[in-house]
Amino acid sequence: MTVQEILVAASQLSQEERLQVAICLLESLREPYPVPQELSKPEPSWKDELHPFVQSLVGAIPSEDRDFQASYIDYLEKKYG
Repeated sequence: MTVQEILVAASQLSQEERLQVAICLLESLREPYPVPQELSKPEPSWKDELHPFVQSLVGAIPSEDRDFQASYIDYLEKKYG
């Protein structure tokens, strides 16, 4: 049953019956919501060592041939070497 079908059916109920349905729906929301188990954390990546701003830039310009880690190391060597 879709939400629209439920609304149409509810409109045919008396005000007291609609209130009862509303209360039942609200009480059903009190039931504990199953929280998914945390997935295993992936292995740390070389990207984790980068500054957050640099992390946001990785992948901004797609490149299939270029190794981003090597590019970043080259950049650091030129800048600080």
